[in-house]
Amino acid sequence: MNAAKIREATQNSIKAILRGEFLLRLHFDRYFMQILYLFFLVWSLIWTNLEIEQTMLRMEKNKKVIEDLRIYHAQKNCELVSYDRITTIQTLLKQMGSEVDIPEKPADRIRK
Repeated sequence: MNAAKIREATQNSIKAILRGEFLLRLHFDRYFMQILYLFFLVWSLIWTNLEIEQTMLRMEKNKKVIEDLRIYHAQKNCELVSYDRITTIQTLLKQMGSEVDIPEKPADRIRK
């Protein structure tokens, strides 16, 4: 007899769940605002975690880009340091066919 009551109670509970009456049978309608508030809090927590994860992914990508740019900047800096000597500049200008050369005397007057 006890097993029959348990079986009937589970069948009633399953029917109530399928009809959407389960929470009403348990009198959860009194706590509707609290349930709604809890749902909102859980939803906002999940949304915040997703946004934080997206920001962390963007930061990781940006760190890789910054590292690549640092390497590129160091290469360009080394290249510019090698152009520091006048003789290097003169040979580059001659290879390009330019007629620019070191001035023989300093400029007396600059035109406006």
